Amino acid sequence: MQKQGSTYSRKQNQQSQDNLIESNLSSSSSKKNLANNSPPSSNDSILYETKRISLRLCYIFRRSSVTNDVLVLSTGTTSNPLVTGSSSVSNGSILDIVLPYAQTCYSVRFADDMHARKWFQIIHSKISRCLLEILPEIEEHFCVARNATEVKALGWLTEQVNNEEPKSWKPVFLVLTDAEICFLCCAPVSKQTCREPDIVYSILSTRLIQATRDSTNDTDSSLLSLRVGTKFGVVSHTFRVETKTDLNYWTKAISQCLQSAVVRTKEVVFPCKWNNRTCKLFLHYEHGFTLYSDPSDSVTSGSTTPSIGNVRLLWQQPFEKLRSSADDNEHLLTLDFHGEEGVVELDFGTSPKPFVFHLHAFLSAKAARIGLIA
Repeated sequence: MQKQGSTYSRKQNQQSQDNLIESNLSSSSSKKNLANNSPPSSNDSILYETKRISLRLCYIFRRSSVTNDVLVLSTGTTSNPLVTGSSSVSNGSILDIVLPYAQTCYSVRFADDMHARKWFQIIHSKISRCLLEILPEIEEHFCVARNATEVKALGWLTEQVNNEEPKSWKPVFLVLTDAEICFLCCAPVSKQTCREPDIVYSILSTRLIQATRDSTNDTDSSLLSLRVGTKFGVVSHTFRVETKTDLNYWTKAISQCLQSAVVRTKEVVFPCKWNNRTCKLFLHYEHGFTLYSDPSDSVTSGSTTPSIGNVRLLWQQPFEKLRSSADDNEHLLTLDFHGEEGVVELDFGTSPKPFVFHLHAFLSAKAARIGLIA
């Protein structure tokens, strides 16, 4: 293994099994200063100096020899890509080992893909083991900082930041709790990091897109896409997952977390307008759609519709009567029901995508309950 004048080796010691050892080459004169009485030998031209690198909360990224992918680090004001190296080197793979703060990276070029794959598997397995060992500590931080009940999944992924060649990938630490999915620019090394993630989405607003194999390189990586419904429209995130085990881990965790969140939440309320009336649309796991008037709305103040206090029931429909739904991604949503109600148009004021994604989550959970989907 070489890194433009540097060589990496692994020390045979049981206490160092979770560490990576960096070996740097120095001049022969440096060696003579350390041992000037040593007899000359063919190895006098180099000296190996070692440095231990803890794999705790690190991330390993493999770049294929047939692609020009770059890794973008978090550096505060700018992001500096790590280039694949000299164009004269056309074979082998590069392993990038990113430290927890995602600002320092050790890049190692291998002579061939076989050795790169072997070392990737060794280092990746040790990083995964370290992550499991500190999971209780991270979970405690999130329970205090984010009022989370449980951390369902966590770990490093790389998010695609452009669609052009060469593709750029940015390390992102994802934490999936029982109610949220949090994006962190670095590993959760402190309570402050857990308290203030870079991006937070409600799990009920998130939809997992079918994963696909990353056909642009010869590694075992796959592409995992998340779509999120926000008041500004749909936001998409595409991640690269390094192994099939990691892919199964994330897809299973997100799917199960989504279904559990629906059952636990049961009901979500969305303010909207219907026939120029200010209303509240209730989405219930068991009862479906229920539209109530807003107490402050003057249009329904004189209505004889059944009411609770100043709140009046305008209409109610079960999920089974919904034939289709459509929206303009700006503010209007159309629900087409069987029966007297027919087509209903609702104005959300902002993009109705949060409601659409919540509806999809509720329907998916109901389908899973009766065995229509896994």
